[in-house]
Amino acid sequence: MNMFKRITGKRQKKDAIANTMLSLELTEVEEIAERLFLSIEKKVRDLRTVEERLDKKIGFLEALLSRADLTGASSDDRADLRHREIFVLHEKGLKIEEISSILDMPRGEVELIMGLGR
Repeated sequence: MNMFKRITGKRQKKDAIANTMLSLELTEVEEIAERLFLSIEKKVRDLRTVEERLDKKIGFLEALLSRADLTGASSDDRADLRHREIFVLHEKGLKIEEISSILDMPRGEVELIMGLGR
């Protein structure tokens, strides 16, 4: 019987050591997973920032293309196109200040055109 107790005691010690090692490895895996998750979150935020910048640049380029089309148009046609530019940029989510800056127009003029267009 004494031998059985020794064998059981040794097995329990081995199980305890194995459980401790497993627990340490699990903690290490959890820490690695957390670092990876934080890294992925940062990359997603960075990508959103890049996407916002690209959207603004697209709006700016569209405005430039519209201006290039205006060179051969009459003054009435240019005004109509300018108004459409304002509404297109606004539909893309740009704020009045951004539209004003992109189109090189006073903020009040942009607000007036948008107010008249409603």
